[in-house]
This record gives sequence, C-alpha cells and structure tokens, in this order.
Amino acid sequence: MLSESSDWFYKELLYHLVYLGNWFKYFGKKVPIDFFEVWVGQRCSLRCKECCHLIPYADPVFYEMDTVIADCSAFLDLCEIEFFSIVGGEPFCHPELYRLLDFFSGRHDVLDGKIVTNGTVMPDRRTINSLKNLKGKFEVRIDLYPGKEEFTSRFYNSLLEEGIRCHLTRFEEWSWKRLGGPEQERLSTKAAKDAFARCWDKQCYTLANGEFTACPRGILSEHVFSIPKRRFEHMRILDDKSKATSKALIATCMTHKAYKDYCRHCLGMTKTNLDDVTPGVQIT
Repeated sequence: MLSESSDWFYKELLYHLVYLGNWFKYFGKKVPIDFFEVWVGQRCSLRCKECCHLIPYADPVFYEMDTVIADCSAFLDLCEIEFFSIVGGEPFCHPELYRLLDFFSGRHDVLDGKIVTNGTVMPDRRTINSLKNLKGKFEVRIDLYPGKEEFTSRFYNSLLEEGIRCHLTRFEEWSWKRLGGPEQERLSTKAAKDAFARCWDKQCYTLANGEFTACPRGILSEHVFSIPKRRFEHMRILDDKSKATSKALIATCMTHKAYKDYCRHCLGMTKTNLDDVTPGVQIT
C-alpha cells in the first residue's frame, strides 16, 4: 500500500501524463462537457445542515457578475457544453442574476439548462422579464424544502402565471446523503478512492468565481477543510492565456483516473453511503 506521500507523487505523475495526452487530444477542438454548474455566489436564504455545496460554512458573498459572465464566455470558447445549471447558494438572492440570464439568452451555443432555487426568494420584475426572454431555454427547478411548502407554492404559481418554464422537485429522505461537514474526519486513501469511484457528483463540473473543479464540494474544500489546492484539480479559467493549455487543464480536472484530494473529507454521493438524512434540516 502506498504511503500518503508516495500517493501524492503518484497522482502528480498521473495528472501530468493525462494533461500531456489532453493537450494533443484537444489542441484543435473543444472539450465536451455534458453538465456544467455555474455558481453566482455563496449567499443563501437557508442554512441546510447537509448542504452538498457546504454553503452554510462559507462567507455569504455574491460573485461579481462581470466576472461570472466573463468566465462563462471563456468556457464557451473552450468547451462544448450540453447543459448548464445556475445555482447559488440561492441564485435569486443575487441582485444581478438577470444579467447572466440575458447573457445566456443571447448565446446560440447555449441550448438547455436549469436554475436551481429553494423557492424562498421571489425574483424581481427585471429578473422575471429576463426569465421570460429566455423563451424556455432554461427551466426553473424549485426544490420543495420541508416547512417551506406555502411560500414555495406561491413562488411556483407566480412563475406559471408569467409563462416561465418551471417545475417542483419534492425531496424524499433517501435523496439526501450525509457527506460530512467541517467535523468530517479525514478518510483513508482507500476510502477516498472507493467513494470517488462510486460517486454520482464527480461529473458535476463546477465553475465558481473563476475556479473550475470536477465536484461542487471542491470549491470550498480549502476554506472548510484546509486542503491545499492541487493545480490539476482546481483550475483558474482566466489565468492561462493559451487555449491549448486551458483546454488540457479543463480536461485533466475532469479525469476519472484519480480521486480528488478533497474526496478525503467526503463520504460520497453513492449507493454504498447508507447514511440517508432528512432533507433541508436547518442549522440553528
């Protein structure tokens, strides 16, 4: 069995080999991405104890919308993205969400997506108009949290009245897993590898404030778990000037050939994780 230091150097060598292959593979073409999640900030109207994104343990900030739009534009220049997901925190908390919606509305290479909301923040008229201008390109997915049914129903009905594409998602208890918050102890290398191999979220490719990772939990891993960020697992999209280099880094971040360092603090969104939790339990 490899020691932790040996494992680190083995992964580093593997990443460099994968990067080299990706440099040649995507030199003359875009990187295909099936699912691409864009954060607009870390502020949320709820504080869910088992938040997959670790938002309750983050600084409650909005991202600068100019930066969000520039990052999305850069990715569209480098990648063929099949489906976008706009999230927060709570995306409707962001006062300039409408600008991102208008950006996507004007992009012919953006064909489908969703905006994930907890339905507790009613969009203003400017945002409603931008949603309508999308002409159904994006669907508003409204997650129905326990105890928020009345407000969420009003939110849902108001969008329907405006002719906005939307649907309600009702959580079942088994649909939430305990992944581990700040108290989560560091897993062994074997446990981290096993969790990564079976995890559904390892293809939830995420862009947040200029940083790209293969999993949303990776975004706040340094802040919550004090995990140093490895270059091939955390990419700053606007740091590299060469398109070939950027595409190779994106594809290497997405590789399934190595577990991520932040998997050492996650129990994994897997069938083998039997620790189901009640969804939407709030931190008091």
